[in-house]
Amino acid sequence: MELIKPNEISSKVLTLIEESDQFVYLVSPYVNILKWYKLLNKINNLKKRKVHFKFIIRKDENNKRSFDDLNELGVPYTSIPNLHAKLYINEKEAIITSLNLLLNSEINSLEIGYRTQTKEEYQEIIDFCERYLQINFEEFSVDNQIGNNVSPSPVSSENSIADARFVEKHNFFLPQLYESIKNNRTLSNITLKNEGKLVANFSDTIELEEQLVTNVYFKDKIEYSRFKGLHQREINQKLSSYRVYWNDRKINIYPSKGYEVEISESGMQDILEHKLFIINTLKSYLGKSN
Repeated sequence: MELIKPNEISSKVLTLIEESDQFVYLVSPYVNILKWYKLLNKINNLKKRKVHFKFIIRKDENNKRSFDDLNELGVPYTSIPNLHAKLYINEKEAIITSLNLLLNSEINSLEIGYRTQTKEEYQEIIDFCERYLQINFEEFSVDNQIGNNVSPSPVSSENSIADARFVEKHNFFLPQLYESIKNNRTLSNITLKNEGKLVANFSDTIELEEQLVTNVYFKDKIEYSRFKGLHQREINQKLSSYRVYWNDRKINIYPSKGYEVEISESGMQDILEHKLFIINTLKSYLGKSN
């Protein structure tokens, strides 16, 4: 994470908005921006460029001013009870800060902020947003390139090595996983794609996508809701060693926090065991719903 100097936080947030090409979410419990003209200009430009954006504010009867401001501006927003987090995120980076979108705070308050610098940092913020703010990033994930423009760390040579290892961790075990699934006839329509991901089907309406993260996609929203209602608690317990997130028609399963893939023969066996355990666990429950 990169520390942002207090007098630069609002300008960094405005730049994040300006440089958004796909989406931007503005998570600020309290909003008072009717006279913050620089910010309003950026918001108007988002509209002109047809960039998806949304404010997320605190759901509180004492927060009438925020609702009034956003209703007057006619911009999209949603509200969440007890919201205290402040963060601003687009498809490239995220800023976590103490700054609410209040003109008075921008002018008078001493604030602190941090900006993501690596893909891992960015993904952690994505995870938080999906789990706690109910943001669905699926429609913006083009070939899993989301977050690929996150700025590199200051030491470019070290970071380029780290980035190459990050990509390799996504790819090196997939051919072996492909063979294991194919030989065991665990799933159907198994394909190993050139961009470094494995795709297969649990059924005609449920798809598996494997990289370092396991993703399960339901084509039918009713089927997803039914499956979630029946099995979410049990699956979360069975997969308690992993980070499991349930989103709109999607289950994302991440390795446990701090898990490092070792690019070696033993590392290969380790991640294959994890992946096959996850797949077989999901398949056992999907079988119950059929």
